[in-house]
Amino acid sequence: MKNCFSILLCLLVLSLFQSTVAAEDKESLESILDKGHYDKAAATSIKTDHYLAELIREARNKELHQHPVWHALMHYKKRFLIGLESEVDSFDFFLSDTGKSDSQAELEATLAAFFSSKPVEPSKYSPQCRFPARFLWLKKQLQFNEQKIAFKPCEDLKQYYEAMDPESLTVIFPSTHPNSPSSMFGHTLLRVNKKNQTEETRMLAFSINYAAQIDPEEDMLSYTVFGLTGGFAGKFMVLPYYVKLREYAQIENRDLWEYDLKLPPEDLEFVLMHTFELAYSYFDYYFFTENCSYHLLSLLDILHAEDRMTDEFAGWTIPVDTLKVMAERGLIKDARFYPSLAGTINQRRSQMNDHEQQLVLDAERHGIDYSINHIKQLEPERQVKVLDLLTDYLRYQKIEDSETKVSSKLSHAERKVLLHRSKLKLTDGPLVVEQSGVSPEQGHDTSRIGTATGLINDINYVDIEWRPAYHDILDSSQGFVSNSGLEFMKLKLRYLPDTNEAQLQQVSILNIESLEPRDNFFSGFSWHTTVGWEKVLLDTSEKWHDSSYFNAGTGVAYELSPNFDSMLYAYIDMKILLGGGYEDNYSFLPGLSAGYIVEPVQGWRLNLTTNYYKGVLGDKLTNYQVNLSQSFTVSHSVNVRLNLAREKFSNLQGNKVEAQLFYYF
Repeated sequence: MKNCFSILLCLLVLSLFQSTVAAEDKESLESILDKGHYDKAAATSIKTDHYLAELIREARNKELHQHPVWHALMHYKKRFLIGLESEVDSFDFFLSDTGKSDSQAELEATLAAFFSSKPVEPSKYSPQCRFPARFLWLKKQLQFNEQKIAFKPCEDLKQYYEAMDPESLTVIFPSTHPNSPSSMFGHTLLRVNKKNQTEETRMLAFSINYAAQIDPEEDMLSYTVFGLTGGFAGKFMVLPYYVKLREYAQIENRDLWEYDLKLPPEDLEFVLMHTFELAYSYFDYYFFTENCSYHLLSLLDILHAEDRMTDEFAGWTIPVDTLKVMAERGLIKDARFYPSLAGTINQRRSQMNDHEQQLVLDAERHGIDYSINHIKQLEPERQVKVLDLLTDYLRYQKIEDSETKVSSKLSHAERKVLLHRSKLKLTDGPLVVEQSGVSPEQGHDTSRIGTATGLINDINYVDIEWRPAYHDILDSSQGFVSNSGLEFMKLKLRYLPDTNEAQLQQVSILNIESLEPRDNFFSGFSWHTTVGWEKVLLDTSEKWHDSSYFNAGTGVAYELSPNFDSMLYAYIDMKILLGGGYEDNYSFLPGLSAGYIVEPVQGWRLNLTTNYYKGVLGDKLTNYQVNLSQSFTVSHSVNVRLNLAREKFSNLQGNKVEAQLFYYF
């Protein structure tokens, strides 16, 4: 009996001791949470009966730290030799000290943080409020007990969601334009459509945009270097849609495509909650990889975590390719076309005669008072057309002349024109501008591989060519802007059967062609530039020489036919050649070039070009060429070309015949 009493006493003492220790640990845990030490709080909780310990054990049993959705929420990617690492580069996105590369530590620290009200710096929000998508997902996975974890209200998050009043999402894609470095490959952003939104009120919706934070005073060299090396911070921003359109004023002079996305309400909420999380953090921005379109996909990847869309872009990300991926995943419901302001102006002009168009030009140049008496001599219906065209043209000129953001306020000239227009109690029917060809995501793929065989100066050769991106002026124009081309890092290998030799023939780092047609209404300049290295023949010795080249030119282009693509263009050029085969190892050659490009029928494009360069410094060599290239689009993925040329380069003159076969993927 005595022994039994002793045992019971020992058990009672031990129980009291354990309860005391547990109470001390629990009190210590609350203190740790108050200080925001979430790694330590997670580790400490395991020794207690705190509800956090229960959640952590369940999360470990379910291996939630390895769940694809958790990895997508944290933007984790597997890195060669490094392992798992988040693409988010601001440390305030992580609640664990090792959260950027440790998914389990971050998940457990996040669970610990949900028991704390301490603001996550630099924001003013508690962890539940700062990371609502994480909270939403973990709450669902672990079935949070509301009696054991306090749900903390977040007024700003509530206002954010109510202000957007979301019903659906639309991807916005302005057509590409090489005249702007930030728009060379196009741009994508999201519009959050409000409930009961109409065509007229869509401008009042909110947009979600990811972009590099760049000082407007940044010089071009810094812009290029930082853009290529991740020197800019890329951030998500939620702003009214009309603000984004005004910020990207050049969008108004580019065709616009809208793609409605198929998203159930719960998925839409999840995406918007994650947007709220990302708006307070940043990524390192890279022009060719982690750019606007890549991270727009990374935002949507939380809905496709098992097979993330961003995994398809290992080397570079072209905005139009992200549209293709969304279409392949069945995300896109439908597409709508909105013409550029220039396209609208041209459509209005097509309905008017030369005299009426001249009245518009006179009014724009000299003021409406100069032309109004002549305009009033027209029939009222024709007056409407003249004044509507004049209104659009004044707006276009305001955008063209602006060096910064375009004001939404009407100019004095615009107000006077609209006053005259309001006196005509007539309405013109809706202006319909038909899209040219297919929508961008239906165009050819942007990577290309090909082979060629040819004869140059009696030398046979076979080429293999690879181009990572994007489009040249002879590629199929369907889905692309037909008067421009942009390629980078094109590689060409050459095999010479006569000597059984193989060599790297060309590395074309960059090749840009931008043809801006001019007429009485538009006065844009065309330009082109090429940078790269190639093997060249300088004489009849059949010895190939290394030659680095830079060529740039500016000029004019004119459309010759309104019925099909047909453009005549000319440039004033400057070419620099560097290599041991040249006298003094270089040649500086000013010159002229011209061309005529036409697409008589869809899928058949011809480009006749000629150029003449004369060295004035270094090697004073002469270079001229006449070239006829024909391109035949056989299918969506196959293109065949035939090139004929007559060329003189240095001391060598001869002919070239070449046939090419390209496959797009």
